[in-house]
Amino acid sequence: MGNNISRRHHVLPQTWLKAFAKDGKVLVRRRGTEQDLPQPVDKAFVVNRFYSNPAPGEESDGQEVETYLAQEVEGPAAESLNRARAGQWPLPEAMEQNLRRLLAHQLVRSRGFRRLQQHIERTVKPMMTAVEIAPYLEEKLGRKVGPEDLQQLATALQEKPWAPLEDAMDPRRDLTHQLKAADGVQQKLSSWNLELLRAPNDRPLLLLADVGTVVRQADGSFSPLPPLLPDDGELLAPIAPHLLLVATPRKPTTDLRLTTKKAGAANRGATTLCDDAVVRCPGYPWPKGRRLDPQSPHLRAPAISWTTNSEPGKANVSESRSLSDQSLADLVQRLST
Repeated sequence: MGNNISRRHHVLPQTWLKAFAKDGKVLVRRRGTEQDLPQPVDKAFVVNRFYSNPAPGEESDGQEVETYLAQEVEGPAAESLNRARAGQWPLPEAMEQNLRRLLAHQLVRSRGFRRLQQHIERTVKPMMTAVEIAPYLEEKLGRKVGPEDLQQLATALQEKPWAPLEDAMDPRRDLTHQLKAADGVQQKLSSWNLELLRAPNDRPLLLLADVGTVVRQADGSFSPLPPLLPDDGELLAPIAPHLLLVATPRKPTTDLRLTTKKAGAANRGATTLCDDAVVRCPGYPWPKGRRLDPQSPHLRAPAISWTTNSEPGKANVSESRSLSDQSLADLVQRLST
């Protein structure tokens, strides 16, 4: 493979950021500060080797995911974004699908999503291990292992992880989790409507979170916790300071004005769910009354109920969902071998 793919990975595509820039720079405000720092687009939201394969094969440069995102996701969506910003809406179906793919990948390519997956793994993995070794415990103890026993064992594994178990984990799992989750979101978005809300007179009203997209729950709240994309939620994506792209399961609306109230809700989502910072276009004042919390939302442990299987030692195994995007499926396969 070629070596022309950068190891400096943007967690938010430059083609997206450029719409919020003036003279090649955006204003960045980070959590814990009230200062706005101008930053060049090519240096904003960069994480070194964030999508690099930690265990590349002999013929790999380790940049398979970055290459896929650049060529299969960001590249095809660039023209769709440009046309939407130029007022050419609605788009042809193929271009809308390119936008849906971009939105799906943007929702899961962030540092926040990776932290969430690692948080769930730290909590759930010990529980799964406890269930797996329950039959051996029953044989050793000479009695049936109940939910309280399993909980105690899982807690012990959480507090002191077992080294052989840690060593057996695939180091590429962060990347495969990201890609599989993106495919699931894309499948759901394929049946959702896309609406483009425009501010009157193209007035700049929107902040852009470093995660790009945010999910609004049915009750209007914003949460970083699963499910990733609720059936009754909405996906909000500011694609320019005056344009809000909304993916929704609702029927299309005829009112496509971006009002200050709607922009305020989107900005609340940006400041709530950003990983570390939000950007805005230079010359656009910080929204009145909008606060950027010093810390990102707290991730609580998932609630899990323990039950014993009627057939000890026999786990319930569900078939894994097949991936709809063949090029993505091929990439996941390469990362898994």
